[in-house]
Amino acid sequence: MAQENTQKQKKQNSIWFQLSLNTFQGRITIPFIAILMIGAALFFVANSLWQKVENTKNQIIENILPVQTESAQLLNLLKRNEALLYDFLFSKEVIKKETAREMWLVEIATQKDALKSALFKLNIEEGKTFFITLNRQLSELSQAQEKVIQLEITGQKTEVVAYQVNSDYKLLNEESEKTIRKIINFAQIKTQKMNDSANTEKNQFILIMIIGTFIWFFGSYGVGILMFTGIFKWIKEIRNHTKEMAYGNIPEYLDNKKFNNEFRGIVKDLNLLCDNFSALKDYSEAVGQENFNMSTKIFGSKSMLGKSLTEMSVSLQKVNELEYMRNWTAEGLAKFAQIQQKNTQNIQGLCRDMIAELVKYMKAVQGGFFLINKDTQPYSIDLIASYAFGKEKFFKKHIDIEEGLLGRAYTEKKSVHLKEIPKNYIELSSGLGDTTPKTLIITPLINDDGQVQGIFELSLMDILQEYQILFLEKLANSTASFITVVLAGEKNRQLLEESQKITSSLRIKEEETRLSALELSKAQEEIDLKLKETKREYEKLNGVLSHIPEGVIIMDADGQIEVFNRAAVKMFKYEEDNILGRNIRLILPSDYLTDAELNDDRENAPLKAGIEKNLKAIKKDGSQFEVEASFSLVEINQEKLITAILRDI
Repeated sequence: MAQENTQKQKKQNSIWFQLSLNTFQGRITIPFIAILMIGAALFFVANSLWQKVENTKNQIIENILPVQTESAQLLNLLKRNEALLYDFLFSKEVIKKETAREMWLVEIATQKDALKSALFKLNIEEGKTFFITLNRQLSELSQAQEKVIQLEITGQKTEVVAYQVNSDYKLLNEESEKTIRKIINFAQIKTQKMNDSANTEKNQFILIMIIGTFIWFFGSYGVGILMFTGIFKWIKEIRNHTKEMAYGNIPEYLDNKKFNNEFRGIVKDLNLLCDNFSALKDYSEAVGQENFNMSTKIFGSKSMLGKSLTEMSVSLQKVNELEYMRNWTAEGLAKFAQIQQKNTQNIQGLCRDMIAELVKYMKAVQGGFFLINKDTQPYSIDLIASYAFGKEKFFKKHIDIEEGLLGRAYTEKKSVHLKEIPKNYIELSSGLGDTTPKTLIITPLINDDGQVQGIFELSLMDILQEYQILFLEKLANSTASFITVVLAGEKNRQLLEESQKITSSLRIKEEETRLSALELSKAQEEIDLKLKETKREYEKLNGVLSHIPEGVIIMDADGQIEVFNRAAVKMFKYEEDNILGRNIRLILPSDYLTDAELNDDRENAPLKAGIEKNLKAIKKDGSQFEVEASFSLVEINQEKLITAILRDI
């Protein structure tokens, strides 16, 4: 048993490690090893050259650039020091002398040490020589500068100081700057040489990569063509077979005897795929003829694609049904929209045409179109038009708003759908005749404002489907909105006629008005003067009320708010513009004053003397709180005004 397992393991390993050209595995393994070895050699050579380039760049950054940077900074310090010396000689300020000395002790000394460290890090004798020379020159320059400062401090003549500056200090300063520039130039030359070397190595790297890539590519291509020529014929035949299927054709079967090799299993599966494609073709033709009930076992009933095709057939059948419902609904809405457009000014004709067409479209037995009569108290439901009734079988024209199923549909604002109707039920409950259909539906016509404008009532011999009910409700909503517009148009026409009558009457009185215009003008001037005085008094009163810490509300005898001060705004969270003109019961819902207190006209009435109460108040957000309220009556120009002063307790 162990020996059999060992042989089986060796056989499995041989699949991946055979090097014979007589096998597919060998034809793949040999080119792969050759390509891998060439790629490894190219990688090691390229990596070596690239590493040299990177080392050269790092050396420039770490060793050469610091020399240039430190030299440039030292040169800038010498120029600043020179400018500072001349400022001292000109201004005689002691602080500038101290600054110049401190610069030599701190900044220049520190920068010189940094430059020394950078030059000695290069470990080049020429760089060390430059620094020794510069160090000596800087020492002499420092002494020359100190000598100039001492001459100036001791009060030497200007000619002596100027001679010392020009003959000694300036010459040493120029030599120092020249040496620094030589160091900078030395660093630049060194950088250029290293960059040239790096570019040469980089070009070698690119050249080797290009040559190696060509060798690798063409060598691999040639070896691959040589190795796989023997199997291209079979692959081409299989490819042509699959290409036909990819473009939607069903090719002939492949001969299994010609593929007695590793492709044998593939050929067998392709022939099976041809069988399934042929079955799929028959299935698609059946679907094209809307035969969704065709049983199919394509790809096997347990396969994923077979299950998907079965589910697709069910889905297509549902989609077909939904498409029919959508088309039926859209066609119906369009048909009734045309009827509405033909009756924009005739409500009776609209009701008659719509119920006649609705009975036909819904395949109903009979139907009625009711409108809500708002001119009666209480409202009534009036039958405006009906269809499929005998002339001698009309029922009640007017139905009470709370009577029967019509009243229920009006009150609940939703359809009433009866699927089983007892004998004589329609005659007793709906007013639609003595036929006993199987189905009754009553749908209210609700406009966009939520008001019921009318009711559809249909009786049918068949059971209504859900999409038919939804269609009827959509039609009811659109019809309600249209009726609202038509009724508004009729009301506008009535108003226009009344307006024309009023206009005629006004023309007669126009002459009388013109004659009295002068008198009115004088009276208007007097009124304007009084209004100005009243406005000034109102502004004074408003200014006083705005600074009172308690909430102050002034209302008329009916409770309509006329004044609402700043403290009241803060207490109830209402803006003044939003509360003025509204009733006091909005914020004081309980009886803030009794009828006896409001209507007591006696001179010693309690309201005239002032009444205090504790009341529940409501803020804008609905929250309640308790206030202590003081009410008093004020009469201005024979008008009663009630003042309320509120305190939050």
